[in-house]
Amino acid sequence: MNDYQTAISELSLSGCIGLSRCSRSTVYRWAKAINEILEREHYDWRVKANYKEKALYVADI
Repeated sequence: MNDYQTAISELSLSGCIGLSRCSRSTVYRWAKAINEILEREHYDWRVKANYKEKALYVADI
């Protein structure tokens, strides 16, 4: 299991994860990579990035 899969598991349980201290591009890169995995595996939800909080949130599609 890679870091993205771990993040997806946590998001499915809690609805939000914090990415700690990181750059704006890192937050958006994580959101994009996770959303690509979610789409490829036919999940019915996606993530939304919030740079100010350095967090990812579950967003229904």
